[in-house]
Amino acid sequence: MCNKDTIKRIMNKKIPGKFWVFLLIFVVCGVLGYHLINEYVIYKNPKMYLHTSTRKNGDDIVQNFWLTTQCSRFGMPKEYHDREKEWYDKVVTYQTLLETDYVYPKQVYVSHEIRDGKTYLTYDGTVTTKEGQAAEIHKVIELSFEVSTFSN
Repeated sequence: MCNKDTIKRIMNKKIPGKFWVFLLIFVVCGVLGYHLINEYVIYKNPKMYLHTSTRKNGDDIVQNFWLTTQCSRFGMPKEYHDREKEWYDKVVTYQTLLETDYVYPKQVYVSHEIRDGKTYLTYDGTVTTKEGQAAEIHKVIELSFEVSTFSN
């Protein structure tokens, strides 16, 4: 059994490198805390990027939009999932319609605008119907959210 002298001797025993152990624990906690705070901020505020792409085939030019979202390792809030769903329901559906309902030659140009907290995507140009008739298109798609960053 331990007596008081043994306990005092153990408690007063010098541990070599005690300072370095505490410093290492402090640094690890600091780095871990920084990354957790950073992930939380990214989780609450994911960035949505709007891109345009251009496909050329001779005189044919077709431009499209596509969206990427930068989110944390833990995902993103439901409202951003709803924004992505709105994107796919409106934009991807229309772009699919352009590819399936019309044939070449096509000349489709896109532009975008942010106004009043909403994003407006515009498609302008000429396409050819499956019956061979030339048709003008002008379509404006309104998204209920503002895309935070544009990258082309």
